[in-house]
Order: sequence, then structure tokens, then C-alpha cells
Amino acid sequence: MDEHPIIIDGLKFKCKQCAECCKKWKGTIYISIYEVKLIAEKLNLTLEELFNKFIHFEEEKCVYCGQELNLTYLAVNQINNRCIFLDKNDKCIIHEFKPFLCKIFPFWSIIMENKTKFEEYSELCSGVNTPDGDYYTKDQIRKFLINEENYLQNLNRIALIMNSIDENEILALAISDLDLDIDMDAIDCLKNSLIIEKIRILTNMNS
Repeated sequence: MDEHPIIIDGLKFKCKQCAECCKKWKGTIYISIYEVKLIAEKLNLTLEELFNKFIHFEEEKCVYCGQELNLTYLAVNQINNRCIFLDKNDKCIIHEFKPFLCKIFPFWSIIMENKTKFEEYSELCSGVNTPDGDYYTKDQIRKFLINEENYLQNLNRIALIMNSIDENEILALAISDLDLDIDMDAIDCLKNSLIIEKIRILTNMNS
């Protein structure tokens, strides 16, 4: 069976920077911790400031070695399917250092392997099948999908590593910033602080 059953033989594409894909994407844009760190640095924001506005946490259940785990992933915020990184003029404020998944659009498996999705985004994106676009062969498209698969698998590995980090010392640091009368909002804040501290640990290990 073809690992990546691409529904087209080739495709002309050129990004028109119309931002339609950024305004009408009905899904989740996942992002790596290293991309989060880069965006924070480029926008001159702390991780806390970045997560307050631009990025959120999503928990998903995963079965690993026979054990069900709640793994945490990072995702870009959207308001009514509109990416939070778009300014009022529909310009991406992180275009030069945008996440990997944004860079390879529309060469995603959900689009290239699904006829309905392909037709939907061909109508949405003026860059698809544009006469002045660059031509991508089926083999080139397949390489995009393999890179996408590797990227997503890496997100899974990082989520597993974050899950395994000893939380005791981090918890003590995070709770020191909170009022001792802890309510549900404070617990959510604590949880977010804990995840952010894990991101710092992992990104600092590779800096």
C-alpha cells in the first residue's frame, strides 16, 4: 500500500499571501517548543507573554507501552478560525519565522490525500493551480508529506519527554508565584506555568 496515496500527479503552486488559509483553517496548527522559543525571541516576548496571547496548550490521550497518557501539545491560537498572528491588514507578523506547518502549506497529508479537502482548499487558495506557480511533481509532494510526518512524530516524542520530566522541583518554583488560597483558576495557572517551565528546560538543553 502506498504510504502517502497522493490524489494528484503534480501541482502548480505559488503563495499569493492572500491569508485565506490563515483566516479560514478549520483545524489545529501545532507548533514545536523550539519554534515557540524562536517566535518569543523574535517578538521580544517572554514565554509567559507569548502563551497569554498567541499559543495555547492542548491535551490529547495517547497509549504508550500499554499505558494511557495525557500528553500536552502546543498550538497556535485562533479566533473564529482566524490565526492570531494576522494583523488587521491580514499580514502575518511572523512570516519570516513562521511554523513549519505554515511553511509547507498546502502540502499537508490531510489535503494531498483527501479529494474533498483538496477541492475545498483549491477553491480557497488562489495559489493552487495558478498558471505562474512553480510545478511540484508527485515525488516532490511526497517528500513534503514525509517531512510533515517526521515533524509530527517529533512533536509526539517531545510531548512524551515533557510528560516524563520530574515535576517536583518545577512545581515548587511555579507555586511560589501563586497565592496560597488556590482556586480552579490558580490551578490552571499553575499547570500552565509548569508546562512553560518544562519548555524552558528542553529548549535550554539544546541552545
